[in-house]
Amino acid sequence: MNLTGKIAIARYGKIYRGDKAKFAKQNGLIGVIIYMDSKDYFPDSVVSMPNGPGLPDTGIQRGTLKEENGDPTTYLYPSTKYAYHASPEEYEARLPGIVVMPINFKNALPLLESLAGDEVEAEWQGGSKDTPKYTYGPGFKDGSDKKTLRITVNLEYRMVR
Repeated sequence: MNLTGKIAIARYGKIYRGDKAKFAKQNGLIGVIIYMDSKDYFPDSVVSMPNGPGLPDTGIQRGTLKEENGDPTTYLYPSTKYAYHASPEEYEARLPGIVVMPINFKNALPLLESLAGDEVEAEWQGGSKDTPKYTYGPGFKDGSDKKTLRITVNLEYRMVR
């Protein structure tokens, strides 16, 4: 399957989210949508917040994609006023280089339901008892609505105190 110029949808878990971005870029993808699956974060048997410990289907995980510690502009050191700050070219090399967007399960479900292709292996299946079987893609099933996902990325470089 040629992945060049495509956007993948990937489930959190199994491997580090930063590796998902790195491997996607290595395989020619231009972006990755990462979602939290209901099977992992809010199974049918668990009551979701605020009435229980489960994450609601609108919850989103946050975190870094970097492989090393520290701020990307001050590699391995705290980002202070007096620290050496890398140039944009230097620190951008430490970032994934493709758009990676976390979304919640509620927003991921219409995309997952519309994907065409062969069914994924049983251990890759997620969702709840009411979720359709996951497929690999590529593309969408005949007759499914066109899916549009707008992503706005604002990169602001500033000192935070």
